[in-house]
Amino acid sequence: MNRLLLRSSYKPCQPDLEQKCFVNSYKVQENDVLHGKVWEIYQYEIGTSFPNAITILPDGLIELVFNFCEGQASSYLMLASTETNSLDVHRPETGFGIRFVPGWLGQIQYAPLSRSRNTQDSITYINSAEIITNFDLLFQQIISTDSFDQRVNYCKEFFGGVENVGDNQSELARQACLYLINHNGNKTIGDLENFMGYSSRYIRKLFDKYIGYSPKTMNEIIKFQHSFHHYSTNPTRSLSDLACEFGYYDISHMNRAYIKLAKQLPKSLYQNLYAGKQAT
Repeated sequence: MNRLLLRSSYKPCQPDLEQKCFVNSYKVQENDVLHGKVWEIYQYEIGTSFPNAITILPDGLIELVFNFCEGQASSYLMLASTETNSLDVHRPETGFGIRFVPGWLGQIQYAPLSRSRNTQDSITYINSAEIITNFDLLFQQIISTDSFDQRVNYCKEFFGGVENVGDNQSELARQACLYLINHNGNKTIGDLENFMGYSSRYIRKLFDKYIGYSPKTMNEIIKFQHSFHHYSTNPTRSLSDLACEFGYYDISHMNRAYIKLAKQLPKSLYQNLYAGKQAT
């Protein structure tokens, strides 16, 4: 198996969350010490006039979130559902989040998804301290400042020096995810078997321990996220062309994929998430 680096332009996103809540965002670039480990670091704010719900799309990521509410600070790892859901928000809060490249968390703790989980409103929550070695150090650093830039620097110091481990399960899981991401979700489990040199059963076991989604579901999410991001930048484009460009057999195949993951067709999803834009 040839060792892969992150080479795709793929960037999973949460449009509703980003438009309604994000006040700062740091997107990791190729020459960054966090490249291949973290996709984005963000700060969010939910005020008293918030409309009470956020649409959360499947994105295949595990996020580390620090939450500040009523003078209390807490933290958790968050794994989103495999279908679009509405997340209710009942109180004002601020927070700070780190969106990890799928598979990378295994580099800092064995089998992160074998730990205890708590599922609420279709979101899976995992105790941060059970997953991340020396987590209390990072927690104390993040809560010690309100500066977004300083928090980003703390993340670079904490995660940037972590080297990828050798030939073990966590590295195999990371490589499998990079393979799917670099091919924009257009590879089969057979292709993944050939690349990895392991059986589909063993690969699915790795995904269950380290990723949280099956290889098939991760492929579907990558293709969905990649196509919708490009559609949202140009909603007047032909949907048939969109389907062809992003690896769907035809527009019917793409529509079925969107109904499964987003419960809506591409145009309706765009109109509902980008109400302030003119869609046709």
